[in-house]
Amino acid sequence: MKNVAKFAVISVVLMLSACASGPAPVVLPQLTPAQFVAQVCPIATAAGLAITAFPIFDPKVTLELAAARPIVDALCANGADVGMANVQDVAKTALPALLDAAGAANLGPAKLARIQLDIGAAQLIVNQVISTGFAPMSPVPAAIK
Repeated sequence: MKNVAKFAVISVVLMLSACASGPAPVVLPQLTPAQFVAQVCPIATAAGLAITAFPIFDPKVTLELAAARPIVDALCANGADVGMANVQDVAKTALPALLDAAGAANLGPAKLARIQLDIGAAQLIVNQVISTGFAPMSPVPAAIK
């Protein structure tokens, strides 16, 4: 009986010590600006094209979408110089406008759900860059210059 009591006490102590340490922190990788563009631009561009194929009758949403278009175009332009200001613009203006427009357009439930999931994925990438910043650019080796 004493062995069972000892075992129970040791088990409780081990379980409590495991709870106290908590899970290991998640370390998000830093993306380069090129990786960010490669992941976000296809989503934002495809969502914008799909949404604008349907009429949107809400003038507020139309204005939001019109404000988002230049942000996405600037971010996704070939050779664009992407910085944290672009990321903030995408987070504050472009993605919310695309979500609002998707809800206002008559897309049908399957297409709406797909666009919402895609924009949600883009938002996760944006949040990652906002929290970690961009990866530092590695210096170009002298032999390449």
